[in-house]
Order: sequence, then C-alpha cells, then structure tokens
Amino acid sequence: AHFRDLLQAKCDEVDDLHNNLRLAKDSLRQLSEELDQKNTRCESLEEQSTKLKAENDQLNAEIEELRKQVRQRDEVTDLLEGEISSFRESLQNREQVMQQEIRRLHESLQATTEALTARDRRMTRMMMSLDEDDAPAEQGRVHIKKINNLFTD
Repeated sequence: AHFRDLLQAKCDEVDDLHNNLRLAKDSLRQLSEELDQKNTRCESLEEQSTKLKAENDQLNAEIEELRKQVRQRDEVTDLLEGEISSFRESLQNREQVMQQEIRRLHESLQATTEALTARDRRMTRMMMSLDEDDAPAEQGRVHIKKINNLFTD
C-alpha cells in the first residue's frame, strides 16, 4: 500500500508535470506566434523606415536644390536691382543734361528772336527813312550800308 500510494503520488506528479508541460507548450506556441507577429510588424516598420529615409533624403536633396535656386535668384535679383538703379541714375542724369540743353536752346532761340526782331525794326526804320522825299543822298547811302551790314550779321 505504501508503494501504491507512492506510485499514485508519482503518477499524479507526472500528470501534473504533463499538464504543466502542455500549458508551457501552449504558452510557448502563443508567445512564438506573438513574436512572429511582432517580428513581421518590425520588418514592415523597418521597410517603411527605409522608404521614409529614402524619401527624406530625396526631399532634403530637393530642398537643397531649391535653396540653391533661391540663392541664385537672389544673386540675380541683387545684380538686376543694381543695374536698374544705375540705369535710373543714368536716365536722371541724361534728363538733367537734356533739360539744361532745352533751356539753353530756348534761351538761344529767344535771344535770336529778339535780335531778329530788333534788326527787323532797324531795317524798317531805315527803309522808312529812305522812303522820305527829303532825305539827302549821302544819308541814303549810309542807310544802305547799314542795311547791308545787318544782312551780313
């Protein structure tokens, strides 16, 4: 009876170990499945990370190219602004010179007009004095010389 009790205890112990082993196998299988899922998810995330890194690198390269283009555009803009400023200054200088020339020509034209008007008046007076009947011949010759002088001026 003692061996029987001992054998029964050992059988119960083996049954318990068998149940524990089955539970451990189930747990191990469940953990293995979870690990596989996590592994698959990790691989998917690594692929996604690699793709995102490649896209990020491409975007960074595009950003750098855009920055380069912006710098070039800014350099050209600065150059053009300098050229435009210089051109405007040149135009203003030319306009001032032309305005001065216009004033000079206007003053010259006015002086010439005044001189011609004065000469025309003198010629008219001389011609009127020649037309007078009582003017002596010598005075007439002097007037003709003055009229000739006026034309040669």
